Amino acid sequence: MSDSSLLPTCFQGNIAIYKGENFYPFQVEKVVRSFRELGDEYRIRLTTHERTGADVVTVVAEYVDEKTNTEEFEIRLKRALREELVVTTEVDLVKSGTIERTEFKAKRIEDKRIKE
Repeated sequence: MSDSSLLPTCFQGNIAIYKGENFYPFQVEKVVRSFRELGDEYRIRLTTHERTGADVVTVVAEYVDEKTNTEEFEIRLKRALREELVVTTEVDLVKSGTIERTEFKAKRIEDKRIKE
C-alpha cells in the first residue's frame, strides 16, 4: 500500500471523497438552490490547511442580497450541507457575480490541495 492510498481525501472526476464520504456536485447544488438568499453559482474548493496539513472542503456560494452575508445564515447553510453531504464543510459567501460563469459545462470542483 502506497502512502498516497492513506490520504483521507481524494478527487476523481465529478465525485469528491472527503473523510471517507462520497459526495457529488449535484448534492451541493441541491442545497445551494434550496436557499432563496443564494444565487445559482457555486464552487466546491478543496484545500490543505496550512498549519495542520488536513484537507478542507469549502463551498463557495453567491448571495443575492448583502443582508444574507451573516454568521447566522452561514450556520444554517453549513447545517444543511452537513445533512446532505454527511461531512462538515466551510462556507465562503461572496457577492453575486464573483464566481466565473462558463458557457459550457461548469467546473464546480476546484482542487487546490498541496500535493506531496
